[in-house]
Amino acid sequence: MENVFSLLSNPTNGEFLSLFLKAFAVLFAFLYLLLTVVMTRQTQIMNQTFTTTKSSLLLIISSFQIVLAGILIIISLFLI
Repeated sequence: MENVFSLLSNPTNGEFLSLFLKAFAVLFAFLYLLLTVVMTRQTQIMNQTFTTTKSSLLLIISSFQIVLAGILIIISLFLI
C-alpha cells in the first residue's frame, strides 16, 4: 500500500501513468462485462417475442461475448 501512496505523491513518475492505465483497463473490462450481460438478456427477450431460425445462433454469439469479457477481465487483472 505504501507503493501506491508513493506513486500518487510523485506525479512526474512514469509509473503513475501506468497505474492510471491499469485502473482504466480493469474498469473498462468490468463495464464491458456489464454491457455483454445486458445484451445477452436482450437477445433472450427478443428470441421469446420474435422467433427466427437463427435465434440459437444469436444466443450463442451473445453468450460467447460474455466469455470474451471474462477473459478480458482476467487479462486486465493479472497480465497488465
